[in-house]
Amino acid sequence: MCKVSIIIPAYNVSAYIDRCLRSALNQTMQEIEIIVVNDGSTDSTPEIVNSFKDPRLIIVNKVNGGLSSARRAGLAQAKGEYIYQLDGDDWVEKDAIFDMYQLASAQDLDIVIADAYVDDDEGGLLYFDGVTSLSSDVFQDILLTKITPNFWTKLIRKKVYTDNEIFYNDKIAIGEDILVNVQLLFYTKKVGMIKKAYLHYIQRKTSISKVYNEKMYQIFDVFKELKLFLEKNNIHEKYRQEFECLEYIHTYFFRILVDVKDTKIQKDFYDRGQKKYAEYLNNPFVITFLETRNKGERKLEKIFRINYYLGRFRLKIIKYTDKIRNR
Repeated sequence: MCKVSIIIPAYNVSAYIDRCLRSALNQTMQEIEIIVVNDGSTDSTPEIVNSFKDPRLIIVNKVNGGLSSARRAGLAQAKGEYIYQLDGDDWVEKDAIFDMYQLASAQDLDIVIADAYVDDDEGGLLYFDGVTSLSSDVFQDILLTKITPNFWTKLIRKKVYTDNEIFYNDKIAIGEDILVNVQLLFYTKKVGMIKKAYLHYIQRKTSISKVYNEKMYQIFDVFKELKLFLEKNNIHEKYRQEFECLEYIHTYFFRILVDVKDTKIQKDFYDRGQKKYAEYLNNPFVITFLETRNKGERKLEKIFRINYYLGRFRLKIIKYTDKIRNR
């Protein structure tokens, strides 16, 4: 009996996939299947995956279609009661699936959320809260990012996907986790959490989320789709300010307060955000979000609020100061 399907999208992750697969196969829980979706890799990823011989391992080869397409292909193959998404460059602690499934089974939960570690390319390790708090309104919680809109902290009952026809949009590579997670939490009845980190999220400098390119604009499509979803379910007005806060966080705040080489796209995000800034600052949830950020981020955000180029100059000073300090 397969209780959990671990879905691993893999595209050109030859340097990481061996560790990722070993962490999945070495789970203390045995009633699992591991579905590796080779998304048209052009490196040695397929050869490494094929070198593993385990009856629980299912390999799906497809032409390259992007992360959303790979997740969708894996979900179509899944036979488990629950789904766990594990990216091909990440890895997971051996007790993750057992602990999360035990809680889900004992409390009949649709979703279990755990914490994670963020590993950078230089060996740094940060603790990441998958959920800060849960209220009686988990849909509001995810809109306010009290529940983080990612897959790698969550064990999700497959029926939440299939019964509500929630599928990954193949045309969206940036922000697909936000789009799908918000929909999942709308239909979810019961959510539980474990305040323990299991997943090691490898923050590569070359990963799609770290590179500024034309795909970044897909985040605006995400929020267009989410607004339509809220309107379709007659809840847009009820959650209008929460939705606006989520939009501010993901189309402005996290896109601006980063140091990038090519600033053309970043400046475009800034200009779009400035057109709505007066509205954002009248939103109590946006104000509360800003109050939760550290002193440095709050100061930098205020400088950007005055002028984009002053903000960029401040970022350069911060980067230079950090470089001198770390020598």
